[in-house]
Amino acid sequence: MSPAEPLSQKDVQAIDAAKFYYEGDDSHSGLAVSSGELAQLRSFTAVAEDLGTQEPAVATLFAEKRIKWGCADLQTRNFSAPEGTILAIDVPYAPAWGKGGMLDVFGPDRLRSGLPVVVMIHGGSFMYGYKELNQKAAGMLANMGALVINISYPLAPQATYTEQVRAVWQALQWAQANAVRWGAAGKLTLMGDSAGANLAWVAALAAQNRELRLALQLPLGPSPEVGALALISGVYDLSELQGPREKSSSPCINLIADQFFDDAYWQAPKILRRPELATRQSALPLILLCTSSDDYTRSASLQLHSLLDEGDHVTKLFDFPATSHSLGHVFVTAKPNLEESRIVLATMFDLINR
Repeated sequence: MSPAEPLSQKDVQAIDAAKFYYEGDDSHSGLAVSSGELAQLRSFTAVAEDLGTQEPAVATLFAEKRIKWGCADLQTRNFSAPEGTILAIDVPYAPAWGKGGMLDVFGPDRLRSGLPVVVMIHGGSFMYGYKELNQKAAGMLANMGALVINISYPLAPQATYTEQVRAVWQALQWAQANAVRWGAAGKLTLMGDSAGANLAWVAALAAQNRELRLALQLPLGPSPEVGALALISGVYDLSELQGPREKSSSPCINLIADQFFDDAYWQAPKILRRPELATRQSALPLILLCTSSDDYTRSASLQLHSLLDEGDHVTKLFDFPATSHSLGHVFVTAKPNLEESRIVLATMFDLINR
């Protein structure tokens, strides 16, 4: 735990506003968070520091969810030192976004020419988390023999959806231009979980569609070459998030939908919003999909797999059944030491290392 330090007024307000639902307990209780615990959370997510200009209802809900998910991740995720070698850390690929515009680079202990390149994009419902959430899985892939570029991106409500796509695009351009420094070359594999899977999917579409790149106002320069996608527990049709919903997987985004989905999003080609059109019109790379029977976004993975299969795209689906232990949402990156997670990571590496 980081050393204690005085809580700022913004911290105090966020903590006072936040409520935590304890498992098995329907009552609400104020969440007591120490300055040291806040420092731990801030090592892998924004908490309240980007909420100062938001309406109270927005700031309260975002702080509540981030603290709730952060405390859960402290209990379940593996934040131990990653495997492989850290080649670069906190590289500012998009400096204007601060921590949301940084990346890390992991590689095997012995570098060689021709390493496959994986760009890892974390999840978090577009409003939670930094690259540190996935550092264990990134290190494991690196230890297998990949060059892994593990990125953060700017979070809602500070960033819109299209600003997030632009930031990811900048990271991909950085990866394409700089991977050669460590002996890697060739096309990129984009690996994303949850919201990160959506951003990886859209980036792959944009890499092959000039009209989409122009509509989203993606940064100029060479388009990244995408050779494969690994999509973990993703959501690809975002219509559920675009307005008030009684039950939603992302109530925070529902609350700010009008500002998060900006004009560029709605004016872009329909393939951005409708996966069934994308799978008919686009020449897509190899796609690996992963879900499980206790993954709450399982239906989205199965639906995309069905669409890809109908379009004769090359795809592989992992749909793990219920076992003696829970897998759940984004288990490959959240619990990379599980046998099932290792199977997915090893299969992915074998597919891109040919």
